[in-house]
Amino acid sequence: RQLFEVREALEGMAARLAAAHLADPDAAALHAALDQHRAAVEAGDLDAHVRADLHFHATIAAGSANPRLADSISQLSDQISVLLRLNSGRPGGMDEGVLRAHGRIVRSIDRRDGDQAEQRMREHIRAVFQFMSAGS
Repeated sequence: RQLFEVREALEGMAARLAAAHLADPDAAALHAALDQHRAAVEAGDLDAHVRADLHFHATIAAGSANPRLADSISQLSDQISVLLRLNSGRPGGMDEGVLRAHGRIVRSIDRRDGDQAEQRMREHIRAVFQFMSAGS
C-alpha cells in the first residue's frame, strides 16, 4: 500500500509536469511506448508487457523536465516490476484496461491538460493497486 501511495503521488506529479513540458520528440517517444505496450499485450508476452509498462511510465517521468522526480520514480521501478510480473499473469492482469488507461493519460498530456493528466495517472495507479490487492 505504501509503495503505491508514493507511486501515485510521484507519477501523478510527473504526468502533470509532462503535460506542461513534454517536447515534441518526447511526445513521439511516448506514443511509441504506448504502441509497444499494445503490441506486447496483444501478443500475450508477459516479459515485454512488464518492460513496456515500465518504459511508458519512465517516458512520462523523463518528460516531466524534473530529473529529481524522474530519479525518485526510477528508484521504485524494481519493486514495481516484481509486482507487475506477479500480477500480470493473473486473469485480467494483462488486458485492454491498462492500455485504455495509458491512452487516456497520453491524450491528456497531448492536450497539455495537466490537471486531467495527473488525475488520470492517479486513477490508473489506484486501479492497479486495487487489482493487485484483490488477488492477495
